[in-house]
Parts: sequence; C-alpha cells; structure tokens
Amino acid sequence: MDRRLTEAGALIAHLKGLAVAGPGWVKATICANRAELDIEGDLMAAPSRRRTLTLNLRARAAPSLLEAALRGALALLPGQVQELAYECFQPAPPKPEQRMP
Repeated sequence: MDRRLTEAGALIAHLKGLAVAGPGWVKATICANRAELDIEGDLMAAPSRRRTLTLNLRARAAPSLLEAALRGALALLPGQVQELAYECFQPAPPKPEQRMP
C-alpha cells in the first residue's frame, strides 16, 4: 500500500493494518510515506488458512485513488479475499460553530 500510494502522490497520515488468525494477531503501522514499518503482535503464531484483515488509512488523496491502491494491493495477496465491509470517503471540511474575531 505504501509503495502504491507514494507512487500515486497520496500523502499518508497513517496506515494501520491488523491481521487476526485464531488467537494470534499482528499489527503494522506507518505514519508517513516511506516510513519504517512498526510491527507488534504474535509473530510466532501458528499458521492459519483463514485471517481477518482490518485496514485503517488516512491519506490526502481522492477516494477513488485510495480504493485503486487498496484493491491493487489486495490482488497481490495469495488465496481468496472476501470483503466484509468497506468504506472510502472524503470528509467535508470542518465548519466551526463560532469564529473568534
């Protein structure tokens, strides 16, 4: 994802991934493009044929670009990917209720 987003010019604020397989889990995080990956969790967990992957990405780019990067990265994973939930959106700019003079 980092490589795809960086090549597309998307600025990453954070990219967090959580993979869960049975009782084992691994979390990976980056907080900028090309940043060093921070990994924690049970790296010695027993192999599993089924995993749940949760991604949380905040980046400056059009939702369509983010979706294309995600789908391209998922296509590289071995096995079958079943999508359970997916959201990709661009929040509206904040509208403060009051402005200070």
